[in-house]
Amino acid sequence: MTSKEETIHSFKTFIKSHPGLGDEVKRKKQTWQQIFENWYLLGEDDELWASYRTTKKSASKTDYSDMMQQALSFLKNLDPDEVQKQITSVSSAIDTLQNVIKQFQSNKETSRLPVKVGGEEPFEARRFGRD
Repeated sequence: MTSKEETIHSFKTFIKSHPGLGDEVKRKKQTWQQIFENWYLLGEDDELWASYRTTKKSASKTDYSDMMQQALSFLKNLDPDEVQKQITSVSSAIDTLQNVIKQFQSNKETSRLPVKVGGEEPFEARRFGRD
C-alpha cells in the first residue's frame, strides 16, 4: 500500500495533466473531495477523465466561447425602450451636473474680482499715526 504523501503527489500530478478538473471546481460543479474519491476509486485510466485532458489553451477558448454566448444571450434579452429610457436619464443627470459645475465656475470667477469697501482695498495695510 502506498503512503499518504505518495497518494497526494500522484493526485497532484493527475490534476496537472487534467486542467479541466480545476475548471469544474471553479464552476462549482464538483468539489476536490469528489474528484479525489472518483480518482481513487476509478483510477487514472478511466474514460471519465478523457474530457478533462484538454490543454489550457483550448480551455481558455472554451471560456471565451461561453462568455460570448452569455453576452449574446444578454443582448437578445434587452428591451430597447428600457435602454433608451436609461440613456435619457443618464444624459439628463450629466446635463444637470454640468450646469452645477458651470454655476460654481462663474461664482468663482466673480469672486476673484477685488472688492472695494469704502473705496479701499479690504486687506490693504493701514498706517496708523503716520501722515
